[in-house]
Amino acid sequence: MIFNIDMKAEKISKNILKFSFKEHFGSNVYQIGTTLIDLSSYKNTLELIKKVNETKIKKVIFTHFHNDHIGMPSLFKKAKFYASKEEIDTLKKYPLLATYSKRADDELKKIKLIPIPNKIDNLEIIKTPGHTIGSICLFLRKEGILFSGDTIFNEDLFGRIDLATSVPSKMEDSIKKLKKLKIKILCPGHGYTVL
Repeated sequence: MIFNIDMKAEKISKNILKFSFKEHFGSNVYQIGTTLIDLSSYKNTLELIKKVNETKIKKVIFTHFHNDHIGMPSLFKKAKFYASKEEIDTLKKYPLLATYSKRADDELKKIKLIPIPNKIDNLEIIKTPGHTIGSICLFLRKEGILFSGDTIFNEDLFGRIDLATSVPSKMEDSIKKLKKLKIKILCPGHGYTVL
């Protein structure tokens, strides 16, 4: 099966690349060395591996488990896969509500998910429930770069909180937590903002 997908690679900083997809439903993917943050949709992952050598990817970190962020993790044979414990627990209890896709749920069953520690490499993990109960953001403090998944897209726009695993009552606290950070570059799941 061949997909014609318009993918754009953009340099965010010296060692960070952003992959975005114009025509197909899916999230941004960020690469920091041998680590990927999110994998977009399954069709977009097939396009992504043409640019990223899957055998060199050592870690994949999911900001949350919606199908537009899951992609095809099974293609990354040498990677370890991380998500918040809350997101992993939700997936175990309510797989289709956590992913919104049988295909994404089936993909996640093919890999071992590891609860993410508070810090991984230079990335600080910030729990930001709201969009989902287990949503996380990742912060490179020294560079002021925040990878926000679908928690926040810019100063005034945040992710949906009306979905099955959303926690609307927690979103305001999550946003307040992020606003305390000294963010220079915001790298959301969809779009891109320099603050």
